[in-house]
Amino acid sequence: MGSFNPKQGRWKSLEVTGTPIRNAAVVCGGKVYCFGCGIDPLSVKCFNGYEWKELPNMPTAHYGAAAQCIAGEILLFGGSCQKYPHAMSATNCISIYNPTTKLWSCVHGLTSFRTHATAVAVKDTAYLLGGFPQTEGKQENCKTECTKVEIYNKSSNTCDTTNSMLIPRASCAAVYKRGKIFVFGGLENVFVFHGEVLNVEDGVWSLLKSKIPFQLGHSSACYFGDYIVVYGSSTYGHVLLYNPGVDRWDIFVDYSPYKSFNGEGVLYVAGGEDNI
Repeated sequence: MGSFNPKQGRWKSLEVTGTPIRNAAVVCGGKVYCFGCGIDPLSVKCFNGYEWKELPNMPTAHYGAAAQCIAGEILLFGGSCQKYPHAMSATNCISIYNPTTKLWSCVHGLTSFRTHATAVAVKDTAYLLGGFPQTEGKQENCKTECTKVEIYNKSSNTCDTTNSMLIPRASCAAVYKRGKIFVFGGLENVFVFHGEVLNVEDGVWSLLKSKIPFQLGHSSACYFGDYIVVYGSSTYGHVLLYNPGVDRWDIFVDYSPYKSFNGEGVLYVAGGEDNI
């Protein structure tokens, strides 16, 4: 694991080993929560910036789930679970974890079955973007992405569809700020070099004019001041900074021998918003 200071343009190693993630990861309350770590699909770990801690296991596995933090609780959306020996089945279950009480609960609210969708929080709702659409009882689809967008309301436990994205994506990065959802990268049958943005008020999607400098693949993003920081699994050791105000990309490369960023990962801001 490593950290990057954009103001200094410097990388450093945290001297902490990361954990393989089978299901999902999300940032909540300044900590990183990872679900399905190592070989145990039910395990949960938390990283506070210094060390990993074991947490209570999930009640059910969520392979390829979307995860997001809403009102201090962590929600895992959909994915697939192991209902039968050696067989996978899609699920529309939403598992909810409370970091304060360390308790799990489960609700059913999704209208579709999807894996590798992306969830982004907008107040007390979550927007579920793209992913691989699945059909209950059939072989898992891991080749055809979708543009579908659902809005889940945590307060009422209801889910509605809204305007679809412009480009099919799975495992993309998404962030929300100032009334807009920005989406980058992800998996697609062709290279995805365009980001897109949703104006939440009117539900209109539009493509960003400035192309992404390189293919991202499995992506993660977070806000850093007025910038959006983006990392993709396709190009190790590279982090992008996007300035929405001027529609411009900057590239920061890890030239250290550690190559701290490699493969799939999750970004978050720490250290008084000085480090990523």
